[in-house]
Amino acid sequence: MVVPAAAPGDVREPHWHPNSDEWLFVMAGAVRMTIVDGKGAASHFDCHVADVAFTPLGSGHYAASLGDEKVQWLPPHNHADFPPRKPRQWTPTRPPPTPH
Repeated sequence: MVVPAAAPGDVREPHWHPNSDEWLFVMAGAVRMTIVDGKGAASHFDCHVADVAFTPLGSGHYAASLGDEKVQWLPPHNHADFPPRKPRQWTPTRPPPTPH
């Protein structure tokens, strides 16, 4: 498993997984985990070494590095194939029709 790392001030691209839960185990540094539920409500969690953040299947999420230290974390999933979906895939590809 690859251990992702982030420099101070880095933000991991927002994404979601349509078929997998995700855990974030912080191994070094500190992150602010943001999780967006299916109704668009965002929750923010500051995570430090040995903390774990859980993101349910289908919830949008991203992690932002906090402080002056490099961050490292393990992001295990409960599905072998967990393709991330990007923000542009959260919204319709075209605007809704305009009423006449």
